[in-house]
Amino acid sequence: MPIRGTPLAVLLLMAGCSMFAVQDTIAKVLGEAGFSPVQIVWARYTGHLLLATIAPFLHRGPLPWRSLRPKLQFARSALIACATLCAVTALKYLPLATAATIAMTAPLFVTLFAIPVLGERVGWRRLTALGIGFAGVLLVLRPGIAEFDPMALVMLASAAISAFYLVLTRITSRIDHHEVSFFFTAVVGALASLPFMPFVFEMPGGWNLVLMIAIGFWGGIGHLLIIMAHKHAPAPVIAPFTYTQLMVAVFLGWLVYDRWPDGFTWAGAAILIGSGIYVWQREWTLARTGRAVPAPRT
Repeated sequence: MPIRGTPLAVLLLMAGCSMFAVQDTIAKVLGEAGFSPVQIVWARYTGHLLLATIAPFLHRGPLPWRSLRPKLQFARSALIACATLCAVTALKYLPLATAATIAMTAPLFVTLFAIPVLGERVGWRRLTALGIGFAGVLLVLRPGIAEFDPMALVMLASAAISAFYLVLTRITSRIDHHEVSFFFTAVVGALASLPFMPFVFEMPGGWNLVLMIAIGFWGGIGHLLIIMAHKHAPAPVIAPFTYTQLMVAVFLGWLVYDRWPDGFTWAGAAILIGSGIYVWQREWTLARTGRAVPAPRT
């Protein structure tokens, strides 16, 4: 019996998030090998662009470059390209588990940014959960003590920028087909990094060449799987399973670097995950009861 509906959506989301964890691991390996973050970002989005260009010809889908809001698509795509550059820069220095935990703050930022951008109301319960979640992040960052790495702030900036990208994606998803957004994400990321390539490009050889090709494949397929997951189930239902990326990152950090998260990271991740799941469940409850009404704009 084929898997459909929510179970299929969960499997697709978990597979996509796992691929993002693999993508981050590859980015860290390439960064430690001395390649520029800009070159890694270029490889990531160029591979994604090849997939986005081929996809419409595999079925009768819309032309991916025909958007009803091209300026908005360019804006959201530029944001995720910037977020990726920040993440790749930070990954060279941070443990995979730490970077993945900080990246998980994006849903918290989404809730905050949705207030001014989408006019959503956020009650005291969700605001309290957000505060607790960011307290968990402080356990991971540990500012003011010897273990604090300033690159953690770069990763946090990546999460905040990604959140704003996700808020704009909520708007474009109401206007354009998902393949349009998939294409714009790829083409803007690839073209934005291309002018810098003559200054930073270094020809990879051996396994590094394989990894440069692979990072675009894993990133592009992961992005596509997550889009497909949201076609089969509402976002709040499957959103908690995005933490698969964190679990896979912990495993890959142990497998590749023989490094296990410390107690502070585990505690911060647990607090962050708990608050994130509560926020999603609260949003889903309000949406089902019809109480999640956007505030009027004046």
